[in-house]
Amino acid sequence: MLRLIMGITVLLMAVVLQAEDGIVDEEGASAAQSRIYKQTMPDGSVQFTDKPVSPGAEPVDIRSVNTVEGAKKKVRPVDSESQKSLPPVVSRQEYAGLAVSSPQQGATIRNPVESIPIEVVIKPQLQPGDQLELTHNGRVLEGTSLDRPERGAHQLQARILNAEGEVLIESEVVEFYIHRTTVGDIKRQQQPSNGGDATIQPGTSQRPVQPLRPYSARP
Repeated sequence: MLRLIMGITVLLMAVVLQAEDGIVDEEGASAAQSRIYKQTMPDGSVQFTDKPVSPGAEPVDIRSVNTVEGAKKKVRPVDSESQKSLPPVVSRQEYAGLAVSSPQQGATIRNPVESIPIEVVIKPQLQPGDQLELTHNGRVLEGTSLDRPERGAHQLQARILNAEGEVLIESEVVEFYIHRTTVGDIKRQQQPSNGGDATIQPGTSQRPVQPLRPYSARP
């Protein structure tokens, strides 16, 4: 029995070495399998050779070496619940119009005490990711109102920027005026309309008229 095992082991090692050296291909391997014979010797021992020695030699079928495939990477399916949690994709709309509606073009605001609000009309509404920016006399305005503007002419403009800072649309420039009453304005309003010369009627005086005292009869 030990000789039988040793004989099989030697033949298998010979076949493996030939395959590693590139001598035996698939066709050669099958041919090598057909050249292995089992034969019983006269002394009763069993031998394996690549050539038949005795008429009673029997060919032995050597099975192919078992191979194990590597583990395949499984693609994890996307969970339907995670798909539901994703925000919906909103189609982007192009802007059709942008205008400063208040203050109006050419308006005059007299002696404003509180901040002047700025109103803007956007068609359609502001898209996600975009930003509305206001400029006052060419400078970017913080907020949407003018706090105690000085007298004189003022210019407002609105524009919409995307996430990259690119200007998508601009409004027309709106110019309006701030009027504040000064001491000089009050003095000019108090001056006579005939050039500053006061007219005195005969028999009158510029002195203020004293109020009449009530009359009381002596006893």
